[in-house]
Amino acid sequence: MKTTSNVAVLIAVYAILNIPTVICQPILHAAMVAPRTEQIDTPKNNKDFYPLSGKNSPNNLKILRAFLKDFKHAENVSWFKAANGGCVAQFIKDSVQITARYSSNGTWNYTLKRYAEKKMSGDLRTLVKRSFFDYTIQEVVEITMPNEEDVIYRIMIKNDKGFKILMICREEMQVIEDYSIS
Repeated sequence: MKTTSNVAVLIAVYAILNIPTVICQPILHAAMVAPRTEQIDTPKNNKDFYPLSGKNSPNNLKILRAFLKDFKHAENVSWFKAANGGCVAQFIKDSVQITARYSSNGTWNYTLKRYAEKKMSGDLRTLVKRSFFDYTIQEVVEITMPNEEDVIYRIMIKNDKGFKILMICREEMQVIEDYSIS
């Protein structure tokens, strides 16, 4: 089971890093939204996290203020330092993994939400299942960026013959990766 989830995580990371520029204009920017990060010293199983406390948070008040404004009810947040000086915050809320990236001046860069099929909207699920009824939906990654009205969805679907990575933007769907199991 753990190997299967590791494969799914690797596939999702690969998919996010390799977003084509075919459908949406914001896609070009989305390809750059997953910078390399290193974790800031965050204790494991920290149930009483508050972003302004101790070693758990970045040493940047602008980032912390922006984060608290956007996600004031976040708990158990893990912080990561981005290569260019910004920070990435990760936490889980209602079975949705949320990743938010901020630049060093506290500007919000993007939010990624990862969740299972049961958390999808009915319209989005219908759009996928209408074309790929014999596939199961493994994971949905919802990408939101500033100054963009469109939400970009990256969806991994699977059947016994392989899996596909779909991209949906403005209700247009495209298969961007297709992997067959030999």
